[in-house]
Amino acid sequence: MAGKAIIALMLLLQPAQPQDQFDLICTGTQKTEAGGPARPYEERLRIDLRTGQFCRGECGRIERFYDVNALSITLANERKASGTSSMFVRKTTINRRSGQYRHRMIDGRTLSYSSVDAMCELAEFTPFPEIKF
Repeated sequence: MAGKAIIALMLLLQPAQPQDQFDLICTGTQKTEAGGPARPYEERLRIDLRTGQFCRGECGRIERFYDVNALSITLANERKASGTSSMFVRKTTINRRSGQYRHRMIDGRTLSYSSVDAMCELAEFTPFPEIKF
C-alpha cells in the first residue's frame, strides 16, 4: 500500500509535460500592404505534434508543419526565387514560451503581402475532421 502512495506522490511531483495535441486561439493584427493599416486578426489553429499536422479555422485543409522544437513551432518556411519579380517568401512561427505568432508572406508574382503579429492562447484540442476514405 505504501508503494502505491509513493508512486502517486512521484507522479504528482513530476513537472507537467507539454501537450501533444492542442488548439491555439491567436489574436492580433494583420497588414496586407507594406506600411499599410493594421486590421484585427483572429485565428484558431488545431495542432497535433504527434502527427506533425495542423489546420486553420474549420480545418478545410490539414497541413504538415515545417519544424517543431522546445522553443518554437514553425508552420511554414518557404523561400523561392528566380529573379526579383517571381520571389516568394512565407514564414509562420509560434513561440512556445511567449505565445507570440508571427507570419510574413511576400509574393513577387502577384505583388501581394501579408504580415501578422498576434498572441496565442492555449485551448482544448478540437479533433481533425474524420476522414472517410
